[in-house]
Amino acid sequence: EKQNEASMENTEDLHRQVDLEMQELSWRVHQGCHGINRETRQTFLNVVKSFYYSAHCSPETVDSHIAKVIFQDVI
Repeated sequence: EKQNEASMENTEDLHRQVDLEMQELSWRVHQGCHGINRETRQTFLNVVKSFYYSAHCSPETVDSHIAKVIFQDVI
């Protein structure tokens, strides 16, 4: 059980580290790279959001959300 708790803590630490690094990377692209046009920066942000979303949601949740977006009527 202690091994399981340590594994969970390591996973949480890794998630926090990835979160911080993704924030920094996004900030650098959007704020620090004046040579990159707005369209490219927006595309980068969309890709980052997609990968981040996929990494933090189960495949079932992603599939459910995709199904809702594609097949459910917008009210």
